[in-house]
Amino acid sequence: MKKTQILRLLGVALTSVIIASCSNDIEQNEVDNKVDMSKTTTFKLSFANYNEDKQISSTRVGKEATLDSINLKPIKLGHGIVAYPTLIKDKLKDESHKASTRSLGNESYTMLAYKNGSLVGEMKGTASDVGGTATFTPTSSNSNIQLAPGTYDFVCYTTNYITRNGNDLTIDNYNGGKALIGRAANIMVSGTKQEIPFTMKHVTARVRVVFNSLYDFSSFNAIIQDISADFPNKAIYNAATGVYGYTKGSIWASYAVPASSGAVSISSNYNYFMPQSDPSKLKIQINGTFYKQYVNITTNIKPDVAFTFNENESYRLRFFIGYDFIYLFSDGTTGHFPETTQGGGTKTAIGIVVSQSKRLAMGLTPAIISASPVDYSIWHNNDINNKCWDLPSEWMFYKDDDAGYSYTWLPSGSKDGTTVKATAIAPVSHRPYFPAFYYAAHYNEELASQGITLASNVGAGKWFLPTFGQLYKAFTNIGLADALEVNPPMGTNGTEGEVKNYRDNIDRMMGYAFGQVNGTLINRDFVTSSSVKTGYPGYPEMVNFNPDGNGGLNWETHSTPAMGVVYPFIKY
Repeated sequence: MKKTQILRLLGVALTSVIIASCSNDIEQNEVDNKVDMSKTTTFKLSFANYNEDKQISSTRVGKEATLDSINLKPIKLGHGIVAYPTLIKDKLKDESHKASTRSLGNESYTMLAYKNGSLVGEMKGTASDVGGTATFTPTSSNSNIQLAPGTYDFVCYTTNYITRNGNDLTIDNYNGGKALIGRAANIMVSGTKQEIPFTMKHVTARVRVVFNSLYDFSSFNAIIQDISADFPNKAIYNAATGVYGYTKGSIWASYAVPASSGAVSISSNYNYFMPQSDPSKLKIQINGTFYKQYVNITTNIKPDVAFTFNENESYRLRFFIGYDFIYLFSDGTTGHFPETTQGGGTKTAIGIVVSQSKRLAMGLTPAIISASPVDYSIWHNNDINNKCWDLPSEWMFYKDDDAGYSYTWLPSGSKDGTTVKATAIAPVSHRPYFPAFYYAAHYNEELASQGITLASNVGAGKWFLPTFGQLYKAFTNIGLADALEVNPPMGTNGTEGEVKNYRDNIDRMMGYAFGQVNGTLINRDFVTSSSVKTGYPGYPEMVNFNPDGNGGLNWETHSTPAMGVVYPFIKY
C-alpha cells in the first residue's frame, strides 16, 4: 500500500474507536433513554452562614432586606431603672468563625427532583459538612434517580428536622437551628457528567439576648412569647413551587442569661423565629436583680419602625439596663437625662443629685484647685472645725455628719466661732487661707465663667466642701457602694478603711453618670471638710478618699499637704 492509504485507514479506524467509546459512555449513563443521576451527577452542598447574603447598612432597605440595627421603645423597670433595647443584626466574622457557625456535622438529607412542578424522583442520603461544604452520598434503596434529559428543579433538606407530607415540608421553630433547605432551579440534565450546587439555608431567623449594665448582676431568665396566639410558629415550604406559607399560633422562648462579667452578659442559647415574624407582636419578661433592686416585669416589644424577620438571619436583642440618674440644672430645678442638652432637651446640668430627701447634689467637675497641690497643713495640729471627731469611738456619728455647708460658710462651723473658711484670705500672701473650702465655695464663679446663668438657689453662697459622710453618700447613692469599712485598730496615719466594690461597679456607674452630661470624674484624692483624731498622732487630721492604684478606693487620714480634687456640693 501506499503510505497515504495506510494513514487514511488508520485515521478511519481511530475515528471509529472514539465514536464507539463515546457511544459506550452514554449507554453506561442512560437506561431506557433516562440519565442515571448516581453516575453522572455530584450533588454539592454549601452551607450559608447566617446573614451571609444580606449584609447591608441601615440606610438601604429593600423588599428582601432588613435593617442592621433597630431601636425599641425604652422599658421602665421601676426603682429608677430603665432598659434600652436594640435589635442588632450579627456581623460576619472571620472565615474560621463562619465555618464553625454553619457546620452541622454529619446529617441525613433528602433529595427531591421536580419536572414542571411534578415530583419525578427522590432519594435519601448523608452529607458530612466540613468547613461549610459537603457532598451528598445516597444511602436509600432508591439510591439513584433516573431522569429523562431535560430541565429540572432539585430540592434538598435535612431529613430529621423537617416533616414532609407530599410536596409540603413543615418546619417547627424549635428545629430552626438545623432545619435547612436548598434549591437548585432550572438544572439541565443531559447525561454528561455535572455538578449540581445547593446553597443550604436556615429556614428561620435566630435571636439571642445580650444584657449590658453599669453594675454587675446575677444570672436570671428572660422569656419571649406572643402577645396573642397569632404569631408564625410553623413554616410550610412547597417543594414543587418553592413558595413558603406559615401557620400561626403561640410561641414561647426562654433565654438563660448567665451572671455578668464586667457588667456584660450574653445568653447561652439562641431561639428561632419564622420569616415574616413581627417583633411588635411579642412581649418579654425580665426577671432579675439590677442595681441591687429585684425586677420582674413583662412588657411588649416595640420597634421604632415596621420590621419582620427573614430566613437565615441572626440577631442580638441587646438591652442596656441604665440607671435613671437625677441631675441638678442651672435653673435650680432637677430632672432626668432626656431633659439635658446632651439628651436632646434644653436644660444645662450643673450637678448630680446625691439625695433627694436632703436636696443634696454634687458638682459635675472638680473645682479649679484640682490642678494644684492643696495645702493641708492648716489641719496639722489645729482644730479648724467646731467638731473634730474621735475615731473609732465616734464612728457611727462621724459617718453621718452632713455639716459641710456649716464648716464652709458659717462662723459657727469653725473652731474659733468667727472664721468663715469660704472667704478667709491669708493676710501676707493674699491667697485663700483654706483653699479647698474657698474653691468649693466659689464653684458658681467657675460655672458663670463658662457662660452658664445660674438661678439664685444654685448661685453664690450655696456651694461647699462636703464632709466625709456627704461624699460617701455619693458613692453609695450614685455608685451603689456595697459598704464602708473601718480597719481597726485605728491610730496609724494613713488608710483607715475601704469603699467596697469600687473597682468593679462604682467607678463605672459614676463615670457614666458624669460623662453623659459632659461631666468629669477624676480618680484622685477626693478632699473632704471633715477633721478627725485617731489616737495617733493625737492631733486633728484631714480626711480624703484615695484610689489605691489597683482600682480600689480607700479612705484615709492625712496631716501633711497632698494633691487632691475638690468636688463642690450644694443643698439646692
